[in-house]
Amino acid sequence: MTNSSTRELILYLEPMHGSPFRIHVDNFIENSRMRFHFTTACKYDCHSSMTGFFSVQQNDLQQIIDTLNTIIHSKSTLLGRDTPKVKTTPLLVRKATAIIDQGTQQPRVINEFPVHLLLPLAAPEPYHKVVSEFAEKYPAIRPKAINHISLGYWDEPHATPEQNAKWNRLVLEDRLMERMYEAARETFRNDISPNEWDIVLYERTLKGVNVGNRHEFMERGRWPATRQ
Repeated sequence: MTNSSTRELILYLEPMHGSPFRIHVDNFIENSRMRFHFTTACKYDCHSSMTGFFSVQQNDLQQIIDTLNTIIHSKSTLLGRDTPKVKTTPLLVRKATAIIDQGTQQPRVINEFPVHLLLPLAAPEPYHKVVSEFAEKYPAIRPKAINHISLGYWDEPHATPEQNAKWNRLVLEDRLMERMYEAARETFRNDISPNEWDIVLYERTLKGVNVGNRHEFMERGRWPATRQ
């Protein structure tokens, strides 16, 4: 966690507040929590990460905001010309994953373990340019791929062994992620990619460390990317 003299920031690409698609995504994540199980996606609202989290000194916060303002406004015509596109057919990502076998208490690798339910996103090059120019000025920034909106995944470093075991059992035996995938296919079947997007700088004011706890954010800057 940051101390009182630092601020933890992150840059997001978001569908505009109040847009039907954004509401639909947020509702799906919350309904999935109630219908299926909590996932790490429940810690956040609808977004695609443009950077990872990064820490700055409190005294540098306004300079960060001013720098972003300059970069984004210098590219406003390019950003508005080519809109990010969401593929509303969900994707269930699988990969080889090591889990603890509850019988032997030894790690074993599960091939094709479902790890991430998402909506693919294509962000045009000017959006990546915003991040790369930002990172040139602040080397602590880690540019992200800006290529998906998460609907469900498990990334809980503070989960207890029992919580991790429960998640693995639900995924392996109850087909939790496959059932969420089918629900997402039905939910977003008639959705279309949103036309209006914002670039948003947030400060994380409270880290939801434990399973089930949401992060809390304060908006530090919002720039309409696709409308002047």
